[in-house]
Amino acid sequence: AVASYAFRAWQWGSLLAPLARARASDLMSATMIGFAAGLIVPRSGEFVRPWLISRRYPVKISAGLGVILVERLFDLVAVLTLFALYLFVLPRPAAHVDSSVTRALEAAMVVASVAALASLSLLAFVHSRTHGTAAMVGRLLAFMPAWWSGSSAVWRFSAPRSGT
Repeated sequence: AVASYAFRAWQWGSLLAPLARARASDLMSATMIGFAAGLIVPRSGEFVRPWLISRRYPVKISAGLGVILVERLFDLVAVLTLFALYLFVLPRPAAHVDSSVTRALEAAMVVASVAALASLSLLAFVHSRTHGTAAMVGRLLAFMPAWWSGSSAVWRFSAPRSGT
């Protein structure tokens, strides 16, 4: 179990690296505390981990949540890959060879795979066009009430500093 948590911490640190280089011990402690919090209040660890890292490193909680979202998309792709392996590659039990349930599962697998790939493609597109995306969000928020969208200064984009 500890190896699984260590892998999760390493994976999260790899995804978080463009924002901040967190020490492995800090990532591991945030991961362990996050999973422990999830035992008390389900899914609370998803918020606790970014909060803990934001207290020691210059990473906004929203950016940490974005990293966790990407991590969950990778988890989804891994699960869908295993499911596809079961449905399309491995031999099926005789009772499942030509059942309506199997056909429904195959259709659901295709839909979920397309949705996951579309989400990852959208994230890659948004990442490649950061300036345009920030400007578009600013234009969309201009139509929202001020209390909902907050200050327009929040959505002004500045290019990242070199070397970070």
